[in-house]
Amino acid sequence: MGDLDKKASALADLQHGVIGTRQLGGLGGEQHHADTRTAGGRWVSDLRGVYRVIGSSSTWRQHLSAAVLAGGVGTAVSHRSALELHGVMSFDQMVEVATPRPRRFRTSGDVTIHTSMVLPDDDITSVDGIPVANIERALLDAGAVVFEGKLRYCVDAALRLGLTDVDRLSSLLAARRKRGRRGVRPLERALVSLPVGGLPESPYERYALEIVRDFGLPEPVLQYEVLLPSGRTIRIDLAWPKWWLGAEIDGHGYHATRSERAYDADRNNELTLIGWNLLRFTTDQIYRAPDQVGHTIWRALQAAEARSCDA
Repeated sequence: MGDLDKKASALADLQHGVIGTRQLGGLGGEQHHADTRTAGGRWVSDLRGVYRVIGSSSTWRQHLSAAVLAGGVGTAVSHRSALELHGVMSFDQMVEVATPRPRRFRTSGDVTIHTSMVLPDDDITSVDGIPVANIERALLDAGAVVFEGKLRYCVDAALRLGLTDVDRLSSLLAARRKRGRRGVRPLERALVSLPVGGLPESPYERYALEIVRDFGLPEPVLQYEVLLPSGRTIRIDLAWPKWWLGAEIDGHGYHATRSERAYDADRNNELTLIGWNLLRFTTDQIYRAPDQVGHTIWRALQAAEARSCDA
């Protein structure tokens, strides 16, 4: 293996198995070197100006890296792909990048391309060796392409994971706020809607919180910790400690084994013994029957208030 091959392979290894024509030139190679390796079946070009080393694993990160290289200097993973790469939320491993205007580049139909007049270096970081919009910029851009309920959960998750904080998000909004800019208003509303206590650990909890607010009910504490008589500390998804009322959101595969069901029964029994009333809702109810969920919580709060008055 020649010196150029060694350098190209080492660089491709750092980029999930891909290398760009511009980078090859920086190593002292020329287009005919890429053509020779492609003709010999050692490289393959899936995107114009980008080559994949045969034998490297075809992964989502490889596709992201290739799209960034195809876009050229200043291009970065953005929007929903950036949020997924940062570990905030899954968006089915779509490939979405932003590149400075007025640049245009061609890719396959599997890549979503955004152009931006404002894509400063400060907005770009690196995750797993891939240039990507930083978390604040990713949330701002996502505000223009996702439903606001999902954006609110992404903000919740980014804060819960410690990837950003309210001050940093507020500073970004102050710097980028201008008339007509997409994403600003949704992100502002997401910050205003932040829960008072705790942060939801799933989109379902966030939707449940929105139901509570739509009904004008008292604000719950999210992920409220309770010390049980057994000495265990557990958390309730949504809780109203004043009324000793809690609500749990159960997913489709919720605790299906015998040991899990036994754990839940013990947990719920201990909560009941110390005076807690626990409501349970499925994710289907949260999404498809919000009025029923809201009305049930309202009735439970009314009953709890009546009991406290009688006591």
